[in-house]
Order: sequence, then structure tokens, then C-alpha cells
Amino acid sequence: MNTIARRRFGIETLRARLRVRAAAWARRRQGDDRLPTTISTRRVYILPTRAGFAFAFLVFVMLVAGLNYANSVALMITFVLAGFGLIAMHLCHRNLVGLTLRDIATVDAFAGEHGQLQLTLENTADTPRIGIEAASDSTERVTRDACIKASVTLIEGTKAAEHAALIEHLRLRGDLTASFIIRTIAHGKVDFFGSALVALSQQSEQRVRALLAGGHDVALQALFRSAGLAGATHAVIVRALKIWREVANGKRVAGVQEVSWLMLKELGGQSAEGDLAGLVKSIHLDALRENARGHALAIAAA
Repeated sequence: MNTIARRRFGIETLRARLRVRAAAWARRRQGDDRLPTTISTRRVYILPTRAGFAFAFLVFVMLVAGLNYANSVALMITFVLAGFGLIAMHLCHRNLVGLTLRDIATVDAFAGEHGQLQLTLENTADTPRIGIEAASDSTERVTRDACIKASVTLIEGTKAAEHAALIEHLRLRGDLTASFIIRTIAHGKVDFFGSALVALSQQSEQRVRALLAGGHDVALQALFRSAGLAGATHAVIVRALKIWREVANGKRVAGVQEVSWLMLKELGGQSAEGDLAGLVKSIHLDALRENARGHALAIAAA
């Protein structure tokens, strides 16, 4: 283990220990949690984020500079900013105190899937509660994955004439990435995949459609390069495209599970490593779980 890895491991270990100790201290301070639970003043802990630390550091530097140079304007701005920070903390505290957690329910999920918790909150006060959210360390990643999967599902109900608008929306949101494009071809969204290539490569729709329908590997790879797709992704995309061609021509029966498995084999199978292999593995696992869910529901309905 090199020096950087040891340092990161030490930092993560320290963070974990601090979290355990903080949780134990909070439990001793506020007691056991039993439903229904009302958030009292002793249950609200306002902790700074990175932006909060940066704001505090900025205010401190401005205070030191204002005192050092005896600058009244700098001191006034410093105290105004500090006041804003205190008011924000006060409003946050007031927004949470008195809120009641009535119930916690779980949603059934298969092994390896993201679990869901449904929280039922009750507001008995006359004042509205603004911007209440629940989050964990992996919330951002889970939300991102859910948005990507929802976007792929949204394509099914989108007409071909509306693909350009959806692609522009995804581009402005920053979701029209190589991983998203690979997901679309793995799920057999060839028409949308073609529309994305038209938008990214600036080539005519007629030429792109013709290449996707019967173009050779070299021509397809040139098209992918013009669309900005990395060379490492070309082989798996071509593999998936050829399978969907055979499905469209009635020469083969395949679904997302089979296509993603063959894409993974193109990278070396289950032993393949790297970001691209991880992406294809996740697509394959999602397809396996979806098929398993469908079989379980069919058995239950029989």
C-alpha cells in the first residue's frame, strides 16, 4: 500500500470512528428513537458542509483584515455576512423543531438493488415546513443512477419526432454522456441512439441511419469518433448494434440480459475491470434483477 493509499485509509478510518462516537453521544443525549418521534430542540444538529467551512473561513479572514487595517466597511460587511449565517441556522432550527416522524416503511427489493425507505412526516404547527429532505452519504450517487434509469425508461414513451428535444434536454442537464449512450444501445433504443449520434456528430440523419442499418465496422467506428465517443467503447457498441440488427431482421431472439452479457464478453467477461466493464456489468445485473422480478410476479399471479 503506497503513502497516498495509507493516508486515505487513515482518513476514512478516522471519519468512521468519529461518526460512531458522535452517534453514541447523540443516543445517550436524546434517548432511544421510538415512533412516533417528535423532533425537539435537543434533536437538531446543524453541521457545516464544505461550503459552510469555506463561508466561515471567508468571514474569519475578512474579520482579521478589517481589524488589522481598521477598515469600518470591511467590518460592517463581515458582521452582516455573519448575521446572515446565524439567521440561516435559526431558520433551519425553526423549520425542523416540532416536526413529527409518524411511520417508516420499506419497499421490497431484490438483493443488490437500492432499498427504499418511505418516511411519513406530520406537521402539527400552523407554519409551513420548507425544503424538508432526507439524505445519506450515497444519496447523490443513488439519485443519479435513478435519474439515468428513468431517462432510459422515458425513451420508450417518446416519439421519434420528439427525440431531438429530449436529447437537447439531456445535453443541457449534463446527462448525455457516453455511459448513458451505451445504456441506450444496450437496451435496444436504436432509434434514439441514432438521433443522439446525429446531434453529436453533426452528420445527416439519412447517413447515420444508413450506417446503423448496414454499415461496416470501420465506418461505424468513424461515426462514433465523430460523435466524441472514446475508442474503448466502440467494440461493445458495435457488438450490441449487430445483435439488435439480427433481432430486427428476425434472425435472433435476444433481450437486454443477453445483449449486455455479450457486450461484457467483448470486454473479457466477468473478470474484466475498469469503468466501462463496471458499467456493462451494472446493466447486466439490472437486467437480471428485472427478469427475476418479472418471473416472480408471474409465479405469484399464477
